Amino acid sequence: MRIPTRAAPLSALLLVTAVLAQPVAARDPSFTVQILGSKPLEVSAGQVVAYPVQISGDNTMTINHVTVTASAPGATPLGAITTVGSCPTPQLCDLGQFTSAAQDAFVVFMYVAPTDPAVTSITAEVVLNSGEGMNDSPGAAHGDAFADEAETIIHHGDASTFFSRFVVARSFDPGENGLAQTDQVISSTNRHATRVIVPDEAASAFGVPVTISEALTAANGVGCAAPCFGEESRISVADGAAFLETPLTVQVTFGAPELPKGMTARKLHVVHEFDEGGFEAVDGSCADVPAPCRLSTVTLRDKSIVVTMLLDRNGNIKGF
Repeated sequence: MRIPTRAAPLSALLLVTAVLAQPVAARDPSFTVQILGSKPLEVSAGQVVAYPVQISGDNTMTINHVTVTASAPGATPLGAITTVGSCPTPQLCDLGQFTSAAQDAFVVFMYVAPTDPAVTSITAEVVLNSGEGMNDSPGAAHGDAFADEAETIIHHGDASTFFSRFVVARSFDPGENGLAQTDQVISSTNRHATRVIVPDEAASAFGVPVTISEALTAANGVGCAAPCFGEESRISVADGAAFLETPLTVQVTFGAPELPKGMTARKLHVVHEFDEGGFEAVDGSCADVPAPCRLSTVTLRDKSIVVTMLLDRNGNIKGF
């Protein structure tokens, strides 16, 4: 079952509702600064987390010099991107002059989450400073500050069931671009593995948050013509958008310890259950049908079965 709608660009999916920040020590308030949440909200230790910031002026006056700084104590600065001006350092963006006709900007600050097990959350703060200049309009805010903050939950030591990171532009990426995965080593205690590869065109520009979690599936899961078995892979890309413009490559390993007796690659059926309701079968070959489809189904030496597929939306992946 497919819902015939189209998604907004991934960069637009980052723009979610947030509470307006209150100006700090401002004599003539002229800006609103919003951190559009932590991306993702929960992140694995040592992985990338981002803070997209929407900046809007009141469009009534010219501000000669605007800068934005960020801080996230405990995290390591990685990089920053802006639609206006430039970012000379990972925690500073110089937006230049804001004219009365154009006072909007979008900035993303990126950090690497701490690995210290004692640190279970971090709080990022973004501050906009409006400078004084000879071209400022009368009554414009001079030397005023406007701030907002956002919290991120840090996950430690649960790579077998959870993985979350912000997939960023290649120039900022400290690891393999676009890859997010849970522990891939199958054992009696880790019976299931999931890997998601976000294509370069989706990961570029302003990036995209990716979260994978694994959990036992209900035997009577939606879409399973026979009892579902083992664990399911839950995927959230671009904040759980219903549709993704560019299909994801998703690889799910159904470990031998979770497979029902007599299950083979030929017999295995995969169902993709949507977060918003409904489901689709993922049994057709990508050589014959568009996404959702299978690129390959392989049986490993230990009898685990690896299904590699293309998906164009989020949800839960189950086997039966």
